Amino acid sequence: MFGTSFPFAKLLMIFVFICTVLYFTLRVMGEKQIARPNQDWIVFACAQPTEGAEIYRMLPDGSQLTQVTRSDENGLYPQWAPKSGWIFFLVSHENSRGSIRRMRFDGTDIEDFWEGSWSDGFDVSPNENLVAFSGVTGRTGEDIYILEIKDDDLVLLPPLTDSITDGGRSWSPAFSPDGEWIAYVSTQDGNNEIYLIKTDGSEKVRLTSTNENEYNPAWSPDGKWITFTSGELADTDIFRMNVSTQETQLLVGWRGTQAWASWSPDGEWIIFASSDDLNSELGQIYKMHSDGSNVEQLTNMNCSAGQPQWIAPKT
Repeated sequence: MFGTSFPFAKLLMIFVFICTVLYFTLRVMGEKQIARPNQDWIVFACAQPTEGAEIYRMLPDGSQLTQVTRSDENGLYPQWAPKSGWIFFLVSHENSRGSIRRMRFDGTDIEDFWEGSWSDGFDVSPNENLVAFSGVTGRTGEDIYILEIKDDDLVLLPPLTDSITDGGRSWSPAFSPDGEWIAYVSTQDGNNEIYLIKTDGSEKVRLTSTNENEYNPAWSPDGKWITFTSGELADTDIFRMNVSTQETQLLVGWRGTQAWASWSPDGEWIIFASSDDLNSELGQIYKMHSDGSNVEQLTNMNCSAGQPQWIAPKT
């Protein structure tokens, strides 16, 4: 009796051992396949006049500055997608055309995502099922387009804006935190102004109406505020607007160019780029509290830093 059952018991033990080894091996492989941050970081682009732009990262106090990309092409507009663990970014080409790529937090696994956007900004929706960008696909003007991500397929939806009917050009899209609205810049009424449009195109609202030019809309995490840049390109300031009341506050009013304001995920901080001087061509990254107080310079680089985005670990 013992002699006939022993081989079966031994085989069962071997089977259990193999299954256990496979389980832990696959678990470790799954954990290692996506490089994710374990603390907050800031990613941004930094451009050399003759060598193009590269993407860097640093801690929110400005330490551990690290170059992430190394390419002959311009890496611009880094966008963090926390659910999937990708950093999307734009690579600019000739005639202002560009392609959207993505990579892991540590700069690995760089791959092409979409070819055919323009070098005027893009954004990934909070659910990471949509990507908005400016493009001229099949049209004469520049409009806001949306890509729908379905499994491994990308579906190009009809444009949200209509430059043929409305005139002007539209660019620099930014999704609201609930994913229902897109803020963008348009010249359809003359100078650059900030507009809102539903992601299905059903409603459109003009937010700003000034004699200045407005750029770079960015939402606060609670959807209450939109920051933007206003002024002429050589001398711009940063404002925030209450979306409900359209009350506007000046946050940064220095000489020089202040631009690319964006928010930390907890809403406590705003990071932005500033040349801090009318004669300076080199921007640096700063941070401040969301009310404009406690401004602190984070970088001191020999390239022009801009387009900062705050990365936080997935919770």
